[in-house]
Amino acid sequence: MKKLIESVLQGELCIDIQGGIIKNGTPIKLWEKHGGENQKWILTSDGSIVSALDNNYCIDIQGGIIKNGTPII
Repeated sequence: MKKLIESVLQGELCIDIQGGIIKNGTPIKLWEKHGGENQKWILTSDGSIVSALDNNYCIDIQGGIIKNGTPII
């Protein structure tokens, strides 16, 4: 099931694929909610979050480094 991932602090914002262009390394950002496919996500049985635009792409941490300020791609 495709879902929006909304900000708890600012409900009018949700996770968005920048520019609606899906490719490796495309930034994920908070953007005003419009319900487009580039804002919809699918939670898989293994816990991955994949894009509704193309389920071959999932949310990841840039460089695999987990620390404050690391970009989500």
